[in-house]
Amino acid sequence: MITILHGDNQISSRDELVSIKQAARLRSDEIVEFSTTPTITDIVQALESPSMFASSRLVIMENFIGSLRPGANRDTIIDYLCKGAFDARLVLWEGKSVGRSIIKLKRQKHITVKEHALPSTIFSFVDSIMPGNTTMALKTFRTALETTVPEIIFSMIVRQFRILIALVTNATIPETARLAPWQKGKISRQVNSFTKEQLVRAYKELLLIDYQVKTGRTSVDLTTRIEQFMMNL
Repeated sequence: MITILHGDNQISSRDELVSIKQAARLRSDEIVEFSTTPTITDIVQALESPSMFASSRLVIMENFIGSLRPGANRDTIIDYLCKGAFDARLVLWEGKSVGRSIIKLKRQKHITVKEHALPSTIFSFVDSIMPGNTTMALKTFRTALETTVPEIIFSMIVRQFRILIALVTNATIPETARLAPWQKGKISRQVNSFTKEQLVRAYKELLLIDYQVKTGRTSVDLTTRIEQFMMNL
């Protein structure tokens, strides 16, 4: 049996992975986790070799699918997983959406795919961040907080400003490379509401907030710092 956990909501998918590991420990299963990207030989050995310590084995690989590059090696691994000729349980955790990369895997009956997507309210919020739109931005921010922790929301704000700066400077980053034409059109209004200098200044402020929160050098919580950031645009 194979379970694939993926999607942009890393906290949700990570929680499910932790639950799977806790359940395995309660059953006294052997748990195998790879700290580096495994080869096909490593994978076969982990999934097929008999366990010396337990009757069942759980194998966990993180960000494995996303690390595979097109070619014969990738095809060999995907074909092996599609056959599922092993007794161990395999969990593949991906820290982002990998929908296009698992089309062949999704068709197999022994493979369960669970996508942990971010709520649409987060995207409505980050799209609303612009000078002169503070009231609406604060309103959508509070709506987003009803379903998502501030840490995830903050990471999406940082991502949005990376995209905005890349678009205004004609730079190419992974986030802009994945944007569809309609997405670029949608974000153009937000881009045009800022000057290049405003975007750079805002991004530096986000980096400062990140540093202050992680080092405990702020007297207020992250939610308050995000609100302060929006009011200072």
